[in-house]
Amino acid sequence: MYALTLPSWIPILCGKYAAANAHSDEAVALAEEKGTLMWKALGTVTRGCVLALTSNASDAVQMIKAGITAWQSTGPTFWTPWYLSNLAGAHAQLGEVNEAGRVIDEAMITLKTAKENWCEAEVCRLAGEIALKSSEPDVAKAETYFQRALAVARKQQAKSWELRAAMSTARLWRDQGEQQQACELLAPVCGWFSEGFDTLDLKEAKALLKSLAAQGNRGPHWRFEMAYPLEALQLCSGSEPRVGYASLPYKRGSCRRFLVLVNERRTSYRI
Repeated sequence: MYALTLPSWIPILCGKYAAANAHSDEAVALAEEKGTLMWKALGTVTRGCVLALTSNASDAVQMIKAGITAWQSTGPTFWTPWYLSNLAGAHAQLGEVNEAGRVIDEAMITLKTAKENWCEAEVCRLAGEIALKSSEPDVAKAETYFQRALAVARKQQAKSWELRAAMSTARLWRDQGEQQQACELLAPVCGWFSEGFDTLDLKEAKALLKSLAAQGNRGPHWRFEMAYPLEALQLCSGSEPRVGYASLPYKRGSCRRFLVLVNERRTSYRI
């Protein structure tokens, strides 16, 4: 059951929800056969998280709550912040913003008390997204959470969380008319990855960068082509592209950097 339940989070984080469902369904069926409440609870909450991520929010809320209750009744508390953050996201999808805020606050408190910091960046990012969903979006609060998510992810060198936080921040800046700033934040994070281009996050990041490039008409901004890591960066100004080619990353101290040549001018960018 361990081999069925925990590996289901890999396809969830990659956006491959059908595979995650298959794992969790098999885990729940086996747990029922063996009479193991803990593993059934984990399988149930995993099912609920997949429902939340595939826009089945109403069913997700019921299933995640049932799974968390059953899980906690067996004694353990770890992973609770992660499960609560998914529950908060489901409430937000239903327009229940106050309840979503309450649950995400509970997730952040539980995270601190349990010192379960592996998902801190993502919980902070989701808190920022929820702050934007109210009838009067709190942009300042959302940006504070996004910046905290970026800082935590960078400190932990958690690049997948950093990518998500960068996308959320870039969307916020885009909506404020800051396309150039959004591109400059997101492009280097995308450039760090050398694989996984079929995952949902990297597909969404590439689409966002292309959208930013198409919208930008107030000066230069980045558009990153992900056919190969750091293969090429385009610095676009309006409809006229100026092409910059990037070398493969190299090490300087503890920082990763890459070189970009734009209009015969070489610049070093830290990532």
